[in-house]
Parts: sequence; C-alpha cells; structure tokens
Amino acid sequence: MRPADPAAFGGAPDVLGAWVTPYGHTISAHYYAAVPDLPASPDDIHLLRPAMAQRYASSGCLIEADQAVVDGVRAVRMVAKQPLPGGPGHGLLFGGVLVLPRDRCSAVLKIEAPEQGVTGMREATVAARSGNPMGLFQDHPYQPGLRGALPFNEADSYEYDEEFPDHPLTVVRRVLAHLITTSAVDPQFRDLPAFGS
Repeated sequence: MRPADPAAFGGAPDVLGAWVTPYGHTISAHYYAAVPDLPASPDDIHLLRPAMAQRYASSGCLIEADQAVVDGVRAVRMVAKQPLPGGPGHGLLFGGVLVLPRDRCSAVLKIEAPEQGVTGMREATVAARSGNPMGLFQDHPYQPGLRGALPFNEADSYEYDEEFPDHPLTVVRRVLAHLITTSAVDPQFRDLPAFGS
C-alpha cells in the first residue's frame, strides 16, 4: 500500500517477517536503520495528523491516526485506504501501520486487506440508510478542505465495524488492536532515545 508503505518512514527496510492469511491479508514487520520520516513525534498527534493526511492524500485517504503504546514504546497507529490496481470499480485496499519511532531508527508493523468479491457494500448500505449518498463524503477531520485521491467517507467510521465484521477495514482495525496488545519489543530497541526527544 503506497501511503502506508513503511519505506516512507526512513531508509531501506529489513523485513523481519511477513505472513499472508488464508483471506488474502498480508501482515509484515519491518526495521529501518534511519531517522524516521515522521512530521512529528507520537506525542504531538495534533501536528502529525494533518501532515500525514496530506501525505496520504496523493494516493488515497488517511482514515485515522492515533497514539498507541506497544510494549512500552510510544507509537503512531494509522489506517488508510487506496484504490486497488486496475482502475475504478476494482475496490479498495485498506491498510494499517504501527510506527514505533526511535531517535535513529524505527520499527513498523503493517497489515493490508484488499476488498474481494462484491465491493462497496458497506458504503452502499450506509448511503441507503442516510437517504443522501453524497452526504457520506465529508471534510477530512484532520485537514478540512483537503481533497485527495479518495474522499473521507462516513462509512469508514468505527460505528459500522460491528455490522460489517468481515469487511477489510474492520479486519485492519482488529489486527492492529491485536498487534498493540500482543507484540513484544526488543529491550535494546525500547531503551533507545525516543524520536523527537
């Protein structure tokens, strides 16, 4: 996924591991021996959000960016979407990253989940319920007026995850939550100075 590509966070990666689930979801772990290319530290989420929304807009849409803590390390949790290759009507690729930045390097955990089969059902259901399909498209909450490759969409809200438990966006959020609570960080990495300190 281009906007969620870990290479955007500095240097060439060492791939620590990659897995493909039976459902076509890819989960991977990366290490970067370079200063992270983040516009702000995880503690400055109010600065990081609009800058990352602008960065993701070139090829998709940043859905959300939040702070997280992974085994004692402050991290940035981001979820985004972009069109699947093949042009309009081929669905979306949803992706999520956990960026664990240190002063001179970073670790990135990544999940990608493509839409498969009939696409757009989540959006169509929410649009039909609202009675105003164009009302689904909203200003980006992190940067009002931003117009990217994909619009910010009400159907991407958390509140619809329970109704669409197998939707790739729901899967991305669920996997990120699992990674946050179960990932172990090497103590040597954890003890490095924090990014932006």
